Amino acid sequence: MNTMVKKAEALFGEEVTVKHPCNSTNGYFLRLGHQGGWYRCREQFQAFINTEYSFYMYVELLPAKRHIPLACFILKTEIMLGLKNFTTYNRTNFTNVVKINMSPFWCKNNIRKTLFTALLRAPIGGYGETYDLDKDNYFECIDACQYLQHSKSSFYRFMAGYTCLKEDKNQVRGSSGWAFITSSYGPKCLIVPAKS
Repeated sequence: MNTMVKKAEALFGEEVTVKHPCNSTNGYFLRLGHQGGWYRCREQFQAFINTEYSFYMYVELLPAKRHIPLACFILKTEIMLGLKNFTTYNRTNFTNVVKINMSPFWCKNNIRKTLFTALLRAPIGGYGETYDLDKDNYFECIDACQYLQHSKSSFYRFMAGYTCLKEDKNQVRGSSGWAFITSSYGPKCLIVPAKS
């Protein structure tokens, strides 16, 4: 696990300053320009990911070096997916706030975006099980995550390379996020992306 921690630490850039009040709750999101305040609803927030690929996240329940377990969890996901360009991070002037710069992979379509925000919450506690670097309880966090509990087979299909929706006609907006789409249409709604 030390190798993973070193890789995750290398994904952190310089500290950035957040000027918005940071009296938020675990797992909430904030746009870079601070418009709209902190967002609880992933699907509502996700609408902005169409044009903004970096944002802030409030993380309060992880142990010391709280951002490293989060970064390791996402890095592990991205390595399993075979990505070469990883999500990067910046610490901020607030201990509980991290800036997240999404890998281009997550920005390609709506189903990836909504899964990404679910995965950001999966390891932080309060939404399932807290990710423990020593135990490397990645799959326990996936199984316990409230957004993935009823769509585990879809998650594993996604991880096997089925990372697009059969017909992505902006189905993933409003209340139609990862859990709704994959629970409603089943794992076979996910397909392998067309070669470009």
